[in-house]
Amino acid sequence: MASYLKKLNYIYPYHQVIGFYMQKAGGYDTSQIDLLRSPGMDYDFYIAYGMRETEYIKEWRLHVPKGF
Repeated sequence: MASYLKKLNYIYPYHQVIGFYMQKAGGYDTSQIDLLRSPGMDYDFYIAYGMRETEYIKEWRLHVPKGF
């Protein structure tokens, strides 16, 4: 997954979202999740548009729906 994201060279930090989802789902090795941390966490990012109440996940620099 990490290598595909690198090749696609997206402007948005989708690696943060995917890493968060993988961590939340469980069942992945830390080394697998760390591959998605390696590009860096340079930006705060909203996981979706139009969220009314959000919670900030500092580790991934993500705003997610509150209680997610």
